[in-house]
Amino acid sequence: MKRDVVREYYEAVHGHDWAKLESTLSLDVVRMGIRSDFDDDTVRGRDRYVRFVAEVIGTFEDHSMEIVGIFYSPDGRFACAQTVETLRQPGRERVRLHCLKWHELDGDGLIVKIDQYRKGSPEPTPASLTVGAVRSARDA
Repeated sequence: MKRDVVREYYEAVHGHDWAKLESTLSLDVVRMGIRSDFDDDTVRGRDRYVRFVAEVIGTFEDHSMEIVGIFYSPDGRFACAQTVETLRQPGRERVRLHCLKWHELDGDGLIVKIDQYRKGSPEPTPASLTVGAVRSARDA
């Protein structure tokens, strides 16, 4: 039976299982954030990406990831996932982020590209979720 790599990816993020997350990604994965025209919201490489996710989630008092649906192209090389991410930063109200993410998979069935889109909501997307913010906090 073929792996459902994209589902495994979201289960790993929800469970904060970084080894499982790593197993879903190609070595040269590229993650483009919601501000994808900016290099400060793009991560290149599996190790950097896993470290980025772990660092971001590590700043929250609580975090969960709900899979609404995952839809694969007939050839299995592309997937679109709808998710709801719930998080709370220290001292702030809980925020629910409704996302759509486009995944490209390589010939081995691993995720090689993640491109994120977020629905508008009354809660602004926290600036701390960008790659640039995580790098700044790490370097401080």
